[in-house]
Amino acid sequence: MNKLKTQNPSILCISPRFVPTASAESYCGAKMVKALIDLGINISVIYSDQFHVEKNKRYDSSKIWESVTDVAVDVSKPRSRNLFTLMLMAIRYRTKGHTRLTGDIVKLTKALHRDHSFDIVYSRSTPMIAHAIAYWCAKAINAVWVANINDPWALHFRPDVQFSVTSIYKLVSKYWLKRTLRTADLVTYPSKRLYDFHVRLSRVNHETEIIPHIGYYGINEKHQTDGFNLVHAGKLGINNIEYRSSKGFLTGLAKFLMANPGARKMTRLTLVGPEDKEIQSLAEQLNLKDVIRSVGWVSYEQSLQYINSASVCILVEKKMDEGVFFPSKLVDYIVARKPVLALSPSVGVIDDMMPTQGLVRVDTDDHDAVAKTLGDFYKHFKDGSLDAVSPTEEFVSQFDPQTVAQKFLDAVNKICR
Repeated sequence: MNKLKTQNPSILCISPRFVPTASAESYCGAKMVKALIDLGINISVIYSDQFHVEKNKRYDSSKIWESVTDVAVDVSKPRSRNLFTLMLMAIRYRTKGHTRLTGDIVKLTKALHRDHSFDIVYSRSTPMIAHAIAYWCAKAINAVWVANINDPWALHFRPDVQFSVTSIYKLVSKYWLKRTLRTADLVTYPSKRLYDFHVRLSRVNHETEIIPHIGYYGINEKHQTDGFNLVHAGKLGINNIEYRSSKGFLTGLAKFLMANPGARKMTRLTLVGPEDKEIQSLAEQLNLKDVIRSVGWVSYEQSLQYINSASVCILVEKKMDEGVFFPSKLVDYIVARKPVLALSPSVGVIDDMMPTQGLVRVDTDDHDAVAKTLGDFYKHFKDGSLDAVSPTEEFVSQFDPQTVAQKFLDAVNKICR
């Protein structure tokens, strides 16, 4: 690989899922690109709308993304090729699927490189095809390659879902996992636990740097409300592949209200995200219908405003033996300086953060602990002392856009010296 000639490199980002398509990975990639642009870095993004896999396709027009959509190119409609040509391309690029897309992005990379002279190819997943494409792009322009992995390598490797794939797909996927870890100049993860997971999976030790997610707290000033407002932003319930059950939290909420009768008229749970049948059923069973407000899907900026209105933010993960995920919405909660109640595995990324002010972790099905923690937060709310249990500035600063982007640049320059 080539070596950097400058401390302010020119970067080509391969991020298949990217704004304006609406998804957690789109937002994570866009936040990093925006932070790099704000630091004065020349960066271009290649994405593809065909990777927008949500059941109901949604697009996010939040103003916060204006600077990043200006530098992004959508490669969604590969040119038609005959079967023989596709077979040759599959052999050439050693992929199963997305061969036309890979070829088109490599060709576009060469064309963009003539104008921008990229120093770095920076691939972000999911999906993992981003890294196979980036391998060929970096090779084509003789650039440094940095690969970012936010989740377990592929769905069939995830510890929280059952997902069947063909034997050939497994072989190709494992091949690119090992090739990425052995070939990339640097592989970044949002947590050390996810790095350890991939070392166990691949048995490949590799150069790495932990680069956390970036958090934003919205454009407007911190919004105050009169009530005890609990906010959960994101998917919750049975209508997603991860199946984050709401039962533990809602049962705990019901117990909290029974133990604190005066709290009911002050308490509201605002659910920001797709509506869910399990939640509707549980709300009726637990007599919570008057407490719960579901606002449905909203834009990223609107979600930040709901977070700003919270007294306490709620995070719910799936019950697992080991929590290897770093939920990106958690950092938006933290940067908004909100106390967080996290229902998450006792062994995992969130537990690794403990103890820290502003974050309380309980087991995903421990409704008694949920009720007690809500009671503690409610007491601080009534006393006007929620700031005493909110995230500290030292904790918040870890997820500041400029801090995270600079850490990324420092890591890149370090491996290239």
